[in-house]
Amino acid sequence: RYCSGGGGEALECLSYAGSFCSEGTANAFGSQCPEGYFCTGGHVDKQSCTSPPGSFCPIGSTATSGALCPENSYCAGGSNPPMKCKSPSGSYCPQGSSFPNGEICPPGFYCEGGAAGKVQCTAAMGFY
Repeated sequence: RYCSGGGGEALECLSYAGSFCSEGTANAFGSQCPEGYFCTGGHVDKQSCTSPPGSFCPIGSTATSGALCPENSYCAGGSNPPMKCKSPSGSYCPQGSSFPNGEICPPGFYCEGGAAGKVQCTAAMGFY
């Protein structure tokens, strides 16, 4: 419910999926769902995200499953935000990673480690 002011009675919230109406709001359409939560809209309040490892609930989430963790980050799941990859040299964190140390760099790429990601090798003919 929300209050439009002027002493009238509380009205039904009209928030859409990805938003919610918090207690005491004066906005009929609510606020955007914060990171770490999902919002189904209507009169339902925001709910803690229960996304699996390798995913997270970004701002405006509409489902508990969330979205895949971005490349060069890792996600523990639940309501935790993405964290910068801590992979050693020769490793990287692909999209959907749930481990801070990432994975071994694939053939044809080099990986500096950390949150740098993987870069395709451009060695000259006859070199590797």
